[in-house]
Amino acid sequence: MLHRRGFLGLSALGLAGSLFESPAYAAAYPARPVKMIATDPPGAAIDVVARIFADQLGSALGQQFVVENRAGGTGLLAAQATINAEADGYTLLAAAGSTFIVLPAQREKLPIDVNRDLAPIALFGELPQVVAVSSKLDIPNLGALLALANKEPERFFCGTNGSGTFPHLTAKRLVEVTKAPITIVPYAAGGTSEVMRDVLGERLQLVISSLSALKGLIKSGDLRVLAIATRARLPNFPDWPTIAETVPGFTAVGWSALMAPAGTPPDAVAALSKAMATITENEGVRNRLADLGTYPRTLSPSDLQAFILEEQKNWWPIVKANAAQGKQ
Repeated sequence: MLHRRGFLGLSALGLAGSLFESPAYAAAYPARPVKMIATDPPGAAIDVVARIFADQLGSALGQQFVVENRAGGTGLLAAQATINAEADGYTLLAAAGSTFIVLPAQREKLPIDVNRDLAPIALFGELPQVVAVSSKLDIPNLGALLALANKEPERFFCGTNGSGTFPHLTAKRLVEVTKAPITIVPYAAGGTSEVMRDVLGERLQLVISSLSALKGLIKSGDLRVLAIATRARLPNFPDWPTIAETVPGFTAVGWSALMAPAGTPPDAVAALSKAMATITENEGVRNRLADLGTYPRTLSPSDLQAFILEEQKNWWPIVKANAAQGKQ
């Protein structure tokens, strides 16, 4: 039977911080191996990142952290398995942001409430969304692309991997904000290779996807990055302008986070949060993640909860509108 627990509120999170200062609590957790249930299949971005952090957490906390994959239902299967587990700190969720952004907004009735039934621990990192074109096209930047699209309104088609995915939602938001006459073409979920084939074959003029998905073709020179949807330029790609430099205020980053069942002991949450903060500040880990197109960001449990709520506020209207359009 599904466990129904009250949400781990901010007062409890504050208590977690004070409890962590006690050596007795710090020594008590973890006392045995910890399972991390990943929302995506083996080899996917969240799985790879989760395994990096699992190794680091094992070294930091002296117990093995094992990643188990429960892909399906936009994270529903993994979230259910986590929520159904004992809230003792020994079953955690390695969740893609879509579990909090897309899943609750697309489905009217769910057996879980992600905001109530899961407690935040830490952000693994952010996955920037990239606007790119074939290097064969003489389009130097996003401003030039938008100008050409307005001049030739039937010319530009943008490919995305799936409908209702974060790249697709990013594309819809960009077109909505800029009013650019660009036609968005969502391919079947998992169809990144098909999108790339059609961009390189110039059947599509641009693609919006995560940096991790496009990095190989960018490195080979087949794709040119016009802009990246981060708050600031990336340290390892300083020549790439942000979308916000052309479209003020525009950001769009995928992300993944470490969560626990609501009601997990504050000492466990605090120990995990503190270890994650140390890991995300490690230069070697940051470089390794950057190579994968993931950029760690240190957030406390309360800051992570605020971040999730803000992301939901920003994206749920777009997700719901896209879902309603799909039903027509």
